Amino acid sequence: MLINLSNHSSDRWLEEQKSQACEHWGSVLDMNFPSIDPKATPAEVKAVAEEYCQRCIELLATGEKPSAVHLMGEMV
Repeated sequence: MLINLSNHSSDRWLEEQKSQACEHWGSVLDMNFPSIDPKATPAEVKAVAEEYCQRCIELLATGEKPSAVHLMGEMV
């Protein structure tokens, strides 16, 4: 499985991109990238990152074992 941790749903990927992802990882799971307040402190950003890291780890424990995580935020 490929976890697509971004705000760009795999439904909008080109067919070739989705096909390649499924060929390499079996399936794609979309997970929305979190909204982070621009005024967040480093500790707050770290807490959000740790939360999402834990979510990915929990997916590993369910038997849906991700082989990779595609992580993409917005550059703003």
